[in-house]
Amino acid sequence: MPSPRLSIPPEVLASSGDKLQISIMRMWQSSEPTDRRKVAMEDLRILLSKTINEKFDPALTVNGNEGEGNRFTVDIAGSTSWGGEIGPSTDVDFVILDRNFPRGYEPSVWLQPIGSSIELSIDKIREIRYHPSKNPLLPDCYSLKPLSTCIEGLGMTETERKPYLPIPLLKFFDPIRNLECDLQCNDLTGVYNNSYILAYTKLSPYVLRPMLNTIKNWYRIQSGKANNPKRSIFGLSSYPMCLMCIAYLQHIGHLPNLQQDVRAKVYATEEEWLGDEELVWVEWGSNRGLDAHTTFNKSLPSGWQSSNASLTAAQAVRGFFKYFSPDPAPNRKTPNPKDDKVHFNTSKQIISPLSGGIIPRATRYKDHQQEDDLQSYLRKRNFTQVQIEEIMEEHKKIKFGSGSTGKGDQGIQPDKWVDEMLVIQDPLKWQKNHASGIPYYTCNKFFDRISETHKILETLGEEATVQDILKKLA
Repeated sequence: MPSPRLSIPPEVLASSGDKLQISIMRMWQSSEPTDRRKVAMEDLRILLSKTINEKFDPALTVNGNEGEGNRFTVDIAGSTSWGGEIGPSTDVDFVILDRNFPRGYEPSVWLQPIGSSIELSIDKIREIRYHPSKNPLLPDCYSLKPLSTCIEGLGMTETERKPYLPIPLLKFFDPIRNLECDLQCNDLTGVYNNSYILAYTKLSPYVLRPMLNTIKNWYRIQSGKANNPKRSIFGLSSYPMCLMCIAYLQHIGHLPNLQQDVRAKVYATEEEWLGDEELVWVEWGSNRGLDAHTTFNKSLPSGWQSSNASLTAAQAVRGFFKYFSPDPAPNRKTPNPKDDKVHFNTSKQIISPLSGGIIPRATRYKDHQQEDDLQSYLRKRNFTQVQIEEIMEEHKKIKFGSGSTGKGDQGIQPDKWVDEMLVIQDPLKWQKNHASGIPYYTCNKFFDRISETHKILETLGEEATVQDILKKLA
């Protein structure tokens, strides 16, 4: 499929002479990988697939080449897979897919088996993911030391093993193709995360895509990653920044909710939960896999229409910084009920593309006493009495995994979220908050940067360009 960056309609590129729009679109256009880089990535992907099959499962390798008989396939799983590269310095994320474990970190290979109450320490998990595998079901490509040795045999340099991450991975540099790379074995997190973003970018190629490019570039500079790619002072990766963009466009009615029809399942037994084919299991750096929901629409919901079909990328970027800027008068004695629609409120709201953008917290930030009971929460969200009774009945049933809280849109959310200032809910791993563990003062600094950028855009008005906001703020 041709990249939309290479075929931007003239009226989109220079919408009404808006300098911000012109500069955003040109920057996005310039981030298109060169043909040489594209060829290099594909060449390396094929080489990795061939080598890993020969090394770790030679009995099934077909003529030394990629083929249907091979157990492993290496694929690109990072932002490159949906066209989200922001420049030649972007790492290429590779994943080794294992056809023997199509659901990833499946229960049959959990370090803490079903029925066991014994959890391994972080150090023990790290050791297992580093040294050759002792599990007969898992070849040594699941362990970083043998995988690293294999990659170094291909001439890769600067290898760095990271067994302590939730997704253990190997970093390396390809000196022939000039590529910085990450490689991990069969954790499907990136595969589905990027498929999710791709689905939304296809619906909005000339608003969401250039908006993501702008916000990722902005965050790279403000977080310090431009100077040190291994460090972010705000503790967020680029993925939750993408989720914030999607949630904002849902909030203003420009994007639909591709998970609108997804319902939290109620499992009668643990076996039923573990056997649900809709789930995949991720995070091999844990005692047990974390369940991730893979269902979402790939096209527009029937009958859905954008409330602002003429929205430009520049308008979306301006709106993003305005909306996520803290309310300029949060302590006013008579708050305007519309304030939460105009400005995101970390104390009362969470970011959740899963539930259509921005939804209320079940419990306010740091308020350990429930404001209202569940039924009151649901009434405020305009649920009918019949719907409320059905939900209450469902909550009485035994649930497993993320079913214990559901999607988080019906008044039940993970208890720990009450102590987390910013909640960016993962749309597939429903109980995961991408801003978990970020201190209060760091969150404030993050939103201060957003507010300062908004002020720059407001001050410069129509004269603003993307270069004006891509400067390091104090």
